[in-house]
Amino acid sequence: MALRRSVLIVEDDADAAELTARRLAASGLDVHISLGPEGSLAAFEAEQCKLVILDVDMPGLEGTHLIQGLWERPEAQRPCVLLYSNLDPELLEAKARKHGADAWLSKSASKEELVACVDELLGDEAANEG
Repeated sequence: MALRRSVLIVEDDADAAELTARRLAASGLDVHISLGPEGSLAAFEAEQCKLVILDVDMPGLEGTHLIQGLWERPEAQRPCVLLYSNLDPELLEAKARKHGADAWLSKSASKEELVACVDELLGDEAANEG
Protein backbone atom coordinates (compact mmCIF):
# COMPACT_ATOMS: atom_id res chain seq x y z
CA MET A 1 0.00 0.00 0.00
CA ALA A 2 1.43 3.38 -0.98
CA LEU A 3 1.44 6.13 1.58
CA ARG A 4 -1.04 8.95 1.14
CA ARG A 5 -0.16 12.62 0.88
CA SER A 6 -0.90 13.25 4.51
CA VAL A 7 0.94 14.14 7.67
CA LEU A 8 0.73 12.74 11.20
CA ILE A 9 1.78 15.11 13.97
CA VAL A 10 2.86 13.39 17.20
CA GLU A 11 2.88 16.06 19.88
CA ASP A 12 1.97 16.06 23.59
CA ASP A 13 1.00 19.77 23.65
CA ALA A 14 -2.50 20.11 22.16
CA ASP A 15 -2.07 23.83 21.38
CA ALA A 16 1.25 23.25 19.58
CA ALA A 17 -0.26 20.33 17.66
CA GLU A 18 -3.26 22.40 16.55
CA LEU A 19 -1.08 25.34 15.47
CA THR A 20 1.16 23.05 13.43
CA ALA A 21 -1.88 21.30 11.94
CA ARG A 22 -3.48 24.61 10.90
CA ARG A 23 -0.26 25.76 9.27
CA LEU A 24 0.02 22.57 7.23
CA ALA A 25 -3.68 22.22 6.40
CA ALA A 26 -3.60 25.76 4.98
CA SER A 27 -1.03 24.50 2.48
CA GLY A 28 -3.38 21.75 1.31
CA LEU A 29 -2.17 18.79 3.32
CA ASP A 30 -4.33 16.16 4.99
CA VAL A 31 -3.24 16.49 8.64
CA HIS A 32 -3.81 14.08 11.55
CA ILE A 33 -2.79 14.50 15.20
CA SER A 34 -1.75 11.98 17.82
CA LEU A 35 -1.56 13.66 21.22
CA GLY A 36 1.50 12.08 22.76
CA PRO A 37 3.44 8.98 21.85
CA GLU A 38 0.85 6.48 23.11
CA GLY A 39 -1.21 5.31 20.19
CA SER A 40 0.88 7.14 17.61
CA LEU A 41 2.02 3.99 15.80
CA ALA A 42 -1.60 2.82 15.63
CA ALA A 43 -2.59 6.25 14.28
CA PHE A 44 0.09 5.91 11.63
CA GLU A 45 -1.19 2.46 10.71
CA ALA A 46 -4.74 3.80 10.40
CA GLU A 47 -3.87 6.89 8.36
CA GLN A 48 -0.87 5.64 6.31
CA CYS A 49 0.70 9.09 6.29
CA LYS A 50 3.68 9.84 4.09
CA LEU A 51 5.25 12.11 6.74
CA VAL A 52 5.37 11.87 10.53
CA ILE A 53 6.28 15.01 12.46
CA LEU A 54 7.61 14.03 15.88
CA ASP A 55 8.06 16.17 18.94
CA VAL A 56 11.18 15.05 20.78
CA ASP A 57 10.45 15.72 24.47
CA MET A 58 7.21 14.01 25.43
CA PRO A 59 6.25 12.45 28.75
CA GLY A 60 6.70 8.70 28.86
CA LEU A 61 8.52 8.22 25.57
CA GLU A 62 10.86 10.43 23.60
CA GLY A 63 9.78 10.94 19.99
CA THR A 64 13.04 9.54 18.69
CA HIS A 65 12.11 6.13 20.11
CA LEU A 66 9.11 6.01 17.78
CA ILE A 67 11.37 6.11 14.73
CA GLN A 68 12.39 2.47 15.22
CA GLY A 69 8.74 1.40 15.17
CA LEU A 70 8.17 3.33 11.97
CA TRP A 71 11.26 1.81 10.36
CA GLU A 72 9.95 -1.70 11.05
CA ARG A 73 7.35 -1.23 8.28
CA PRO A 74 7.93 -2.65 4.81
CA GLU A 75 9.92 -0.12 2.78
CA ALA A 76 6.92 0.99 0.69
CA GLN A 77 5.08 1.89 3.92
CA ARG A 78 7.86 3.78 5.68
CA PRO A 79 7.13 7.45 6.18
CA CYS A 80 9.56 10.34 6.16
CA VAL A 81 10.25 11.59 9.69
CA LEU A 82 10.68 15.22 10.72
CA LEU A 83 11.85 15.93 14.28
CA TYR A 84 10.16 19.16 15.36
CA SER A 85 11.21 20.53 18.72
CA ASN A 86 12.19 23.49 20.87
CA LEU A 87 15.52 21.82 21.69
CA ASP A 88 18.76 23.63 21.05
CA PRO A 89 19.25 23.43 17.25
CA GLU A 90 22.59 21.61 17.53
CA LEU A 91 21.14 19.04 19.94
CA LEU A 92 18.08 18.60 17.71
CA GLU A 93 20.29 17.99 14.68
CA ALA A 94 22.42 15.50 16.62
CA LYS A 95 19.32 13.56 17.76
CA ALA A 96 17.90 13.55 14.24
CA ARG A 97 21.13 12.21 12.76
CA LYS A 98 21.60 9.64 15.52
CA HIS A 99 18.08 8.22 15.16
CA GLY A 100 17.81 8.42 11.37
CA ALA A 101 15.22 11.17 10.98
CA ASP A 102 14.95 12.59 7.48
CA ALA A 103 14.95 16.21 8.69
CA TRP A 104 14.73 18.40 11.77
CA LEU A 105 13.26 21.81 12.42
CA SER A 106 12.89 24.10 15.39
CA LYS A 107 9.34 24.93 16.49
CA SER A 108 10.43 28.57 16.35
CA ALA A 109 10.63 28.28 12.54
CA SER A 110 8.20 30.38 10.56
CA LYS A 111 5.12 28.94 8.87
CA GLU A 112 6.92 29.36 5.54
CA GLU A 113 9.97 27.42 6.78
CA LEU A 114 7.75 24.62 8.11
CA VAL A 115 5.76 24.34 4.88
CA ALA A 116 8.95 24.46 2.77
CA CYS A 117 10.53 21.68 4.84
CA VAL A 118 7.40 19.52 4.59
CA ASP A 119 7.10 20.16 0.85
CA GLU A 120 10.71 19.11 0.38
CA LEU A 121 10.16 15.89 2.34
CA LEU A 122 7.00 15.08 0.41
CA GLY A 123 8.80 15.75 -2.86
CA ASP A 124 7.15 16.39 -6.21
CA GLU A 125 3.95 14.71 -5.05
CA ALA A 126 3.11 17.74 -2.87
CA ALA A 127 3.49 20.16 -5.75
CA ASN A 128 1.46 17.96 -8.09
CA GLU A 129 -1.45 17.35 -5.75
CA GLY A 130 -1.72 20.69 -3.93
